[in-house]
Amino acid sequence: MHGSLPAPRKEFEVKLDLAPDSLRALKKIPLLRAQNGTPKRRVEVSVYFDTDDHKLRKKGLMLRVRRVGGHYIQTIKANGHLAPLERDEWEAQIAGREPDLSLAEGTALEPLMTKKFRRQLKPLFETRVRRTVYPIVDDKNAIALAIDQGTIDTSMRSVPLCEVELELERGTSTQLFDVARELAEALSARIGVKSKSERGYDIIDNKQELPAKAIRIDLPAAATTRDAFKIIGLTCLKQVIDNEPALIKGDPEGVHQMRVGLRRLRAAISLFAALLHDPQTVTIKAELKWLAENLARRASSKCSCNAFRR
Repeated sequence: MHGSLPAPRKEFEVKLDLAPDSLRALKKIPLLRAQNGTPKRRVEVSVYFDTDDHKLRKKGLMLRVRRVGGHYIQTIKANGHLAPLERDEWEAQIAGREPDLSLAEGTALEPLMTKKFRRQLKPLFETRVRRTVYPIVDDKNAIALAIDQGTIDTSMRSVPLCEVELELERGTSTQLFDVARELAEALSARIGVKSKSERGYDIIDNKQELPAKAIRIDLPAAATTRDAFKIIGLTCLKQVIDNEPALIKGDPEGVHQMRVGLRRLRAAISLFAALLHDPQTVTIKAELKWLAENLARRASSKCSCNAFRR
């Protein structure tokens, strides 16, 4: 038995990637010790659906069926201009483990609902996680802090997963980022820019450690100048972070693409300078310049070593 999907809600969240050993320090964080709510624990198994040629992914869509206890929850998500921080989401309980495509009506998935697409739709990968949710609540804000530990499984490979999700339920994004910053410092965590579904596709395509190039930026017609900077800046930041695995691997192209992302981000900060009166801007620009210079030296060192070998 199921109901019709409600209007989409805006999902706004920040992810942090961390090592499982870091979780031991979680209970010592003053922010969590000050909360009175009891954490909730559950096991979630989520199956992600798409076609062999990844039509949903290409359209910025995600279709998932999640089993929690004896219930099945179908979720459709559509990337917005601030992805991965903000997405439209349609969610409903369904009868079983297969998607109920009748509930695609009125969602971003509806335009794809041809007979051919329905025939081609299949499960591609799944996640199995132990989720612990801590409520962070005060008079003005409500944030759900979720710790996910488990695996992402395809038919060929299984990859471990350990991440923190901070979802804004009520309040301001400023408070959400303040909490994320406190956790990142206490747990030595890194900001995550890839959803579980994106990671699943990377495993299938064997692209986990490959360099990431800049993606096309499409600004909505109604975007304000402030909106434009947010969209452009986040896209540049995502390119920088996406190239970290290739950088660690020692791939010269990963170094180059990270430098491209930094150069684009610094250019955006200069272009939108009239908006950025925050005292942190000067510090951020200096840090970005320092990082770009160190990457340049690393790239130069690699070239010199390769030339010497030849």
